[in-house]
Amino acid sequence: MYRILNHTEIDSHSWDACVSTSVNASLYGKSWYLNILAGKWKGIVKGNYEAVFPLISKRKFGMNYIYQPMGIPSVAWYSATMPDPLDYVMLFNHISSHYDLAEFNILERTYPSMSQPPLSGNHVRVKQCLEFQERDFLNLKKQFSRGHKHAIRSATRQSTTICKEHTATNFWKVATLSGVYKSLPGYYQNRPTMEALINTALSNKTGQIWTSFDGENPLSSAFLIEANNILYFIFLFTLEKGRSNCVNHLLVQEVIKYNCKRFQTLDFGGSNIEKIALFNRGFGTKDHFYMAIRSGRMCRLISKLKGFNIRDNIYQAKS
Repeated sequence: MYRILNHTEIDSHSWDACVSTSVNASLYGKSWYLNILAGKWKGIVKGNYEAVFPLISKRKFGMNYIYQPMGIPSVAWYSATMPDPLDYVMLFNHISSHYDLAEFNILERTYPSMSQPPLSGNHVRVKQCLEFQERDFLNLKKQFSRGHKHAIRSATRQSTTICKEHTATNFWKVATLSGVYKSLPGYYQNRPTMEALINTALSNKTGQIWTSFDGENPLSSAFLIEANNILYFIFLFTLEKGRSNCVNHLLVQEVIKYNCKRFQTLDFGGSNIEKIALFNRGFGTKDHFYMAIRSGRMCRLISKLKGFNIRDNIYQAKS
């Protein structure tokens, strides 16, 4: 009933059709997206692609571990119906048998209620989404917080301009000069992967780049991808002057204004940093929850390995 396949063995058309028609359809499950960001990933296929689950792993110091790479904050059993609890039993049994560690996030709405979860260390995480059920931008703007409305007025008074761009030139100008890009190795170490993702999404017309300017100088830039009637915030970089000028408040407003009639949901992702979550919530978003799975039968040994911190190599969901 279940098969474990290398990504090169997977029928990408059948896989993506399963993901697209799933009750929890997501960009993060699409084969082309996984091929770029997840490297040599594997997939669990149930029956004739009735349900699928991506397994993203690495090997280091002779140990195998499941992790969340940058840009894939959560995974799930993708199925047209709610997954059977036995699907999760199979998943966790396979992980326990073949991997030394597991750190990954599952969309909570697909995680069955279990009196005895098969893996220890489970806890809930949160992301923010803005639903476009109200397609009128002016009504959506009424949901913005008072602080966000003030910040938008401030950015407007400073003659900030926002442009939807067709190339990533200004995006990379901002990214490489931003403090976040310089301080977090996950970005500059993975720049080729980021470039491949952005170039692919722009070429197949699913990617959007938005940049804020002070005159001709870019201050912040965002990259988003659309899939299954959802628009996903993937990257956002800002220069220090941009933060002080509140340019991101105006940038996100323009993203919402442009896309509110085109999509059902704007998925902001989430963050362990409360300041970022508050920024997202200021646009009238609602919290959506998912399950973080943390387990490892060799955690004590790993903690003793000098110079090796598994969390440095595991993407903590932006999310």
